[in-house]
Amino acid sequence: MSVGSMKKQQQDFNSLISINKSKHMLSIVVLLVGTALFFSCSNTMEEVNALTRTEEIPSLHSYNIEVIQTDSGLISFKMFAPELKRFEKEEEPYIEFPQGITVYGYDYHQNIMSSIKADYAKHFEEKNIWIAERDVVAINKREGNQLNTEYMVWDVGEKKLYSDKFSRITTKDGVFYGQNGFEADDTFSKWKLLNTKGTINVKDE
Repeated sequence: MSVGSMKKQQQDFNSLISINKSKHMLSIVVLLVGTALFFSCSNTMEEVNALTRTEEIPSLHSYNIEVIQTDSGLISFKMFAPELKRFEKEEEPYIEFPQGITVYGYDYHQNIMSSIKADYAKHFEEKNIWIAERDVVAINKREGNQLNTEYMVWDVGEKKLYSDKFSRITTKDGVFYGQNGFEADDTFSKWKLLNTKGTINVKDE
């Protein structure tokens, strides 16, 4: 074999290697681009799915709500809320009050007996349980008792209020603190604090 032929074969071999390298690099580039596009599309679909989940979209959205509940023709309580959102697609449907609620309880003479205010609330309709959060204030006007806490549960069926968070109750006899919350009836006329401490007012003789 001549030297010229050997050089030509070497050049052809080098060209083949160069072509194979180019094809290999092209394959890697295509693979990387395809992978990037796949993850990009996956993220996009996740975002789309998150935006289109029907259970996160309220079936009802209303403003300036007033609800009246009656018992034997008499008003038992009234509730006012600036905003209401109903979520019926959730596993446990609920109504949300993102701007808070004000509730007034009435006696048989139709006088306001108690009130509850909170900056945020939820109502689980099936269990008929209310959850009030953020600057919760409950007042029994007849007894003169006032509760302040950041979290409270109102079980309408059981007619009771309770919390496992720090709570303060102010009465005509003093100020009392429940480190582990409180329990009370829904009129807030009977109550007890959990892990309590407080200051009792003593009248001068």
